[in-house]
Amino acid sequence: MKVMLISENIKSCEKVIRIIEKHNIALVNYRFPMKALDNIEEISPDVVIINAINFPRHWKVIVQYINTYIKKVDEYKYPTIILLINNSFKNDDFDKASHLNIDTFINIEDEKPDEYEKLNHIFACKEKGKEEMKAINFLFTEPKSNKIVTGTVNDIADNSIRFLPENSETVFNLKAGEILSNTLLQIGKNRFTPQCKVTNKNGNLFEFSFEGITRVEKKLINNKLNHFKIGKNMTSTSIPNTTR
Repeated sequence: MKVMLISENIKSCEKVIRIIEKHNIALVNYRFPMKALDNIEEISPDVVIINAINFPRHWKVIVQYINTYIKKVDEYKYPTIILLINNSFKNDDFDKASHLNIDTFINIEDEKPDEYEKLNHIFACKEKGKEEMKAINFLFTEPKSNKIVTGTVNDIADNSIRFLPENSETVFNLKAGEILSNTLLQIGKNRFTPQCKVTNKNGNLFEFSFEGITRVEKKLINNKLNHFKIGKNMTSTSIPNTTR
């Protein structure tokens, strides 16, 4: 997991940095907001923390950029956004932040432990989610080349799966609408072989729907996902369709 901290005054963020270090999370700090914008897509942070005290105008630009150029292109890479504020943060700014999808605020002038506990909670949830996803494995045979395709499961529900292949060349010719008949889905110690249909493709990120599975199989998959506390109500619109 990676955190991007955008703050000119590092001393004011010492408690934030200590919490990040406690969770053994990689930290990238930028003192200049425009430099952060230049590198945010390459770094692809899981969490972006912006010091709104240092940058009372720039924080809006940064968040708008994330909403426009990251979320719309690849929702999976959309980071959690946290604003560091003080007691002078205005109600108008809170209103603007709510419209810009800020996840939470941390008042770094407030000595209440609850303020920083928000960070611990966010990091713990993200770490748990990554560990739980390790219980899910998926592979399939590419229909044209008969090559086995392995990779990483990014998200899963009882009716679909989002998958990032390890080798993009093996899926270069895979198109939306194609059926994958030879698949293997492993959830914990349980294995399933659902027929899958390519419903969306965004770069190398694929979304497959489970086709032709029985109600019993769907219930079994759902039970296993519930056991690992994994799974969302994914829809085909959750990935912008860029397939030509």
